[in-house]
Amino acid sequence: MVVRSLRDSTLLIAEANSFLDRLERPKTMKEIETNLRSLTHIKDEMMAAGFNATFPELMLNLKAELTDEELPSDISKQLRSLREFANLKKYTLNRVKIAIASHNILYNMLQRGTVYPFAEYLPYDGQYLYDLIYLGEPAIRAYNAINTILSQKEESKGGEYTVVISIDGKKQKIKLDSNQNLGERVKRVYGDGATILSITKRSTEKPLVNGRSNRVAIASAYARLATTIVYPKFTKGPIFTNEIHKIYSSILSKHGLSSETRIDLIETREELEDELYSKKLLFEQNNVKILHPDVVQAITKNRKKVNRETVKEAERLLSEDIFYFFMTESKKTRTAYPLFKGISGEVDARLSFLNKSFAKNSIEIIKEKITLESLVPTSSKELAAVLMLNSGKSKEWCMQKFNLSEAELDAAKSKLSPYLKNVSSQAKEFLDLLRQK
Repeated sequence: MVVRSLRDSTLLIAEANSFLDRLERPKTMKEIETNLRSLTHIKDEMMAAGFNATFPELMLNLKAELTDEELPSDISKQLRSLREFANLKKYTLNRVKIAIASHNILYNMLQRGTVYPFAEYLPYDGQYLYDLIYLGEPAIRAYNAINTILSQKEESKGGEYTVVISIDGKKQKIKLDSNQNLGERVKRVYGDGATILSITKRSTEKPLVNGRSNRVAIASAYARLATTIVYPKFTKGPIFTNEIHKIYSSILSKHGLSSETRIDLIETREELEDELYSKKLLFEQNNVKILHPDVVQAITKNRKKVNRETVKEAERLLSEDIFYFFMTESKKTRTAYPLFKGISGEVDARLSFLNKSFAKNSIEIIKEKITLESLVPTSSKELAAVLMLNSGKSKEWCMQKFNLSEAELDAAKSKLSPYLKNVSSQAKEFLDLLRQK
C-alpha cells in the first residue's frame, strides 16, 4: 500500500470530487471512453492509497498519516476527526465507482444501438443520494425495491470443496473445485494410504446484478424515472380522501402550501395556525400541536398511494427493459454487451418478478425465444414480434414495440410460421432437458 500524507489524501479527495462535479451524461462513445480513463485513474490512485480499506484499517492508517503538530490534544476530537475523514475517503471512492458503473452501462447501450429511457437518470457524477432525498419518500422506497430485486441471489452450480484427508495418521486440508472421482484423485496424488475424513462444500451465491456500484446506479436511475411518470399524476390537483381534508387543503393553499403538508410537523406559522384552530382542524395538548385525525389519515393514505404507485412503476420499467433486452438482442450481443453485469444469457428464478410486473408468461416467452433464436433464419426483433403476436399481443402493439411496419411483421410471421410449427415440440423437449441438468 502506498503511504500518503493526510494532505495528499485530502488533495486526492478534492480533485476527485471536483472532476465528478463536472460530469454530465456523455453524448458520444469518445466522451464515455475519455471519462472512463480519468475515473479509472482516480480509482486506481485511491485503491493504492488504501481508500478501500476496512474502517479499523483506515483509522490506523489515518493516525499514521498525522504529524505530531496535527494531533489534537483532545483525544475524543482526534478520533472524531479521523472517523469523519475515513468516511469521506469511503464516500468519495464509492462515488467514483458509481460514476464508472453508470458510464459502462451507457457504453453497452451505445454499442448495442439501443438507449433505454432510464439512461437519462443514471448518476454519471456518482451522486445519487441527494437526488433521491430531494424527490422524497416514494423515490427512496422505489430505489430500495429495485435494489432488492437486483440483489436477489441464486446458489451457483459450482463451489469450493474443502477436503480433510489422513496420510499416515496425519491430517491435511486441501481445497478442490470439484468432488467428482474424489477418492481416485486423492489416492493418485497422495498414495493408497490416503483416506478421506470429511468433505465440506462452500457454495457461492451470485446476485442478479454483479457489483454494488452497478446496483446503486441502476436502482437510483429507475427510481428517478418512475417519479417523473408518477408525480405529475398526483400534482395536477389535490386528492381529497374526506371533507375535512378538503377544508384543510383550501386553507393551506391560501398560504402557498400543499394539501399534503403536515402543519403540525413544520415550523410555527401563527396566521395559518390561528385559522386552523378556529376551524377546529388543529389542537394543542400539553404544548404539542395535534392535527385533526381525519386530516392525518387522508395525508397518510395519499402518501402511501404515491409510494405504492412509484414502486410499482419502477418495477414495471425495469421488467419491461429486461424483457425487451432478451427479446430483441442476439445471444452474441447479450454476451458481449449485457444490459447489466450479470444479466446476459441466463434465465432463472431470479427473474421471476417479470411475470408479476410485466406479463404473466414473460419468462416462458423469453425461454422460447432463447431456444429458437439459433434455429430460425431471422433477426431477434422479428422473432420477438412474432412470438408476442402469437402470445396474444395485438399487431399494432408488436409493430410499435419492435419498430416494424405491418408489411415487415406479416412477412416475418409468414417466414417463421413453418419453423415455429416444426420446431416447437423439439424446442420444448430441449428446454425440458436443460431444466433437468
